Amino acid sequence: MKTHLPLGRLQPTDPHPHDRRRAGIHLITPSAWEHGTYLPSPLGPFLEPGPVWITEATLRLLLRLSSSKYALCDPPVIHESYTSGSTENLLEKFRTILRDERARAIDEDDTVTLEYVKALYSEFVSALGKTTPSSDLRRPDWMHIIRSQAFANLWSKAYKAYAEGLTLVKVCGADELHLQGEWRRVFQEGQDLTQVELKETYQVAVLYPEAEPERQEMCNDPYIEKRRYEYAGGRYVGCRSCGGDLCTSCRTIHLAPADIPYEYNDDNLCPACR
Repeated sequence: MKTHLPLGRLQPTDPHPHDRRRAGIHLITPSAWEHGTYLPSPLGPFLEPGPVWITEATLRLLLRLSSSKYALCDPPVIHESYTSGSTENLLEKFRTILRDERARAIDEDDTVTLEYVKALYSEFVSALGKTTPSSDLRRPDWMHIIRSQAFANLWSKAYKAYAEGLTLVKVCGADELHLQGEWRRVFQEGQDLTQVELKETYQVAVLYPEAEPERQEMCNDPYIEKRRYEYAGGRYVGCRSCGGDLCTSCRTIHLAPADIPYEYNDDNLCPACR
């Protein structure tokens, strides 16, 4: 619910440049996403070629990823915009009440209140897009923006996992990440909104029998002795010449992140040297 929501009726707006003081829906042609083998597209897997309508939350995510900080894609081409003046704090009081009651229910093991909070949030967001005799508020644009913001938040967690060396297997819905690797060094485990809770584990090779481990390669850099190490916060990163992780013992075997168990991260030992 911490997202930019339009206050008034959506009206046609000049999309160039994008006005961050307004929010709504936009018709864009997204740029090519070239990282699909290891990082999912912010627009999901079902995108067809050509222009597509997206909400404010998704547009802001794409613009952020096209900035110099990330440089993951080019900025989308915005063809049309329907927006209104916006605020990020419209639902702040309601959000705070739900957050605090959820935290209290978890601390007191109050399952009834916890399920009620979940149902209340779900029904509130869904009801925004429905027309019912008892509803004085119908804002389908809010409903879609809130749901898009939830996915944008999940995508940001997926990117954090990827940046920390975890392998992304699947990203589902608005709250489900399938990760390979020691995720507890990246996310704190728990039921708080900022934490991650383990649901289940499974063998990736069983679901994806065609998946093969990354091929180990030798580094032929003639200056490997000078470029062998690079440290970030005490953790070995890898070969500065070719970007691969190197075994710190034999100094030649390249390692994929999935090949390095968490307990060997500081040494990056290949299987032959353990």
